[in-house]
Amino acid sequence: MSDVKQQLAWQQSIWHPSIWRELTALAKHNQLHHAFIFTGPRGIGKYQLASAYASYLLCDAQSSVQQACGVCKSCRLIQANNHPDLYDIQPEEKSKIIKIDQVRQLITELGKTASLSGRRIVIINPAEAMNEAAANALLKNLEEPGANTHFFLIAESVDLLPPTIRSRCQVLRLAAPNQQQATSWLQDQLVAQEISLSTNDLNELLRLAGGAPLLVVELIQQYTLPILLAQIKMLSEDLLALQQRTLHPLVCAARWQKSPVPFPLLLVWWIYGLQGQLVEAVGRNELRPYKTEKQMAFLDHLLEVRGQLQKHTTLNEALLLEDLLIRWYDLSQTTNG
Repeated sequence: MSDVKQQLAWQQSIWHPSIWRELTALAKHNQLHHAFIFTGPRGIGKYQLASAYASYLLCDAQSSVQQACGVCKSCRLIQANNHPDLYDIQPEEKSKIIKIDQVRQLITELGKTASLSGRRIVIINPAEAMNEAAANALLKNLEEPGANTHFFLIAESVDLLPPTIRSRCQVLRLAAPNQQQATSWLQDQLVAQEISLSTNDLNELLRLAGGAPLLVVELIQQYTLPILLAQIKMLSEDLLALQQRTLHPLVCAARWQKSPVPFPLLLVWWIYGLQGQLVEAVGRNELRPYKTEKQMAFLDHLLEVRGQLQKHTTLNEALLLEDLLIRWYDLSQTTNG
């Protein structure tokens, strides 16, 4: 597992308190399902929450605490990434695939006796990275899990997992934290990294990340901030220009294709922004039925394209982008005025 302090902070589940209460109650009443899928958008803490729950379940003091104690033998082993009954399965090195050999090795280990409390936890992150052979190899263990063995699968969408896997797991759907929670947490991270950002710039990064704070942290680490913020400004100005019909969609598409912002992330930014506009319009009681219907239809199409990209890696992103911008341009003709 990664950063220990971050793991322990997640045991307080500041973003997902209701799910945390549900999970701890299941454990205390011995009603724990053998397999869970933690699902939701990238960057909202699915893996961190699952890791915190694993720490809690393996903690020697679990029966008397609401979160892992952090000081018992099990907790210290987890902090040292050396707990013998916690298996963290991820793509190896630069690979994007969880291979069948990894799952076979896991199955061999699960065939042995647990070393400490008798409970064993398997985290698979991301579960959709399992190739077909790996998923099939895991299936038997999901059908007939060993005693006190629990599987935590992390996935952006359950639709990306085989139906045979989904049907054997309890699905926990996680959402992004609200704006206040996200900005408060991010401001603490920025102070710790000695990074200064205006509230407006931070909100723009959150929009690009679809409201996911951990993804904002990734973006800050990956991109040169002034360049990224300039790109976001350009995207917003271009959408406005398309609405005002002062920019041709194909000219816009050519410019966006040169942007360092990848197409999937651009879709997240567009979806999150349009959703926010519609929510604000509801709050101000400014919805116009015909305009809203067209905007909702466009939002549904954005979501559909995003889903297609998640399932198929060979789609022509340039053509998809051109189509979306043409639709947005045509939308302005029917909703303006």
